[in-house]
Amino acid sequence: MIKATFVTAALLVAVSASTALALEEVCAPVQPCGDVNDSGSVTASDSLAVLKKSVGQPAEMICQCQVEICAEGALLNSGQITCYDPLDLTNPVDTIECFNSGQDGEFQRGLVFDYVDNGDGTITDQKTGLMWEKLADDGGIHDFQDFAYQWAGAYGKINNLNAMNAGSGFANHNDWRLPNVRELASLVNYSASNPSISSAFETDCGAGCSVTECSCTHTKPYWSSTTAAASLNSAWSVNFATGAVASTAKTVYNYVRAVRAGK
Repeated sequence: MIKATFVTAALLVAVSASTALALEEVCAPVQPCGDVNDSGSVTASDSLAVLKKSVGQPAEMICQCQVEICAEGALLNSGQITCYDPLDLTNPVDTIECFNSGQDGEFQRGLVFDYVDNGDGTITDQKTGLMWEKLADDGGIHDFQDFAYQWAGAYGKINNLNAMNAGSGFANHNDWRLPNVRELASLVNYSASNPSISSAFETDCGAGCSVTECSCTHTKPYWSSTTAAASLNSAWSVNFATGAVASTAKTVYNYVRAVRAGK
């Protein structure tokens, strides 16, 4: 009896970080699946090896992930491309050449931001697969500055988005939700400030513009759905003025940007 063992790449890669998680490509196998005789390729000789091994013992055809390849770049890029003089404490804005600095701007590790405006008031993150609500300046439910919510009220907005269009939901999706703190923090672009977010979320924002015409981001905190374990009366928020993640009392009024799985 021939025993085939297949180990999926996803089970062998564990990633934990403060930004959203994404894999750039499928993990490369250590050796081809079915390479029973360890020759480095799958040939007719492997069939013979299977027959030999099948007499009284199982033959394992193992396809394992080469973890080192997969883990590289599994996190989103911070967006920072500039390096700063670590010794100049009087004028820390002085920039230096990134080569051999050891700073983020030298290595620029992680997946590069890749956003697509879907033309229906939503933006899809091509790396994480998340679909985000665009915000506008039209006085409606998507307005980026007219509506702030306590944490409980944030879910009221989510419910209203899902109830739009006779229950088919905003942009024909009724599975919108409040993002968790890692998802929300994945939007932070550390090369920008006021707001600390990529241009896809801050484009042509002007009075009266709708979500199909512009994209707006307030520079104040946004709610996540994640409660702070150290203080259950607080939840995590992300401040898009600076990109800071903080625990905030649930009675505070913050802003809301909805998210969905994007599939």
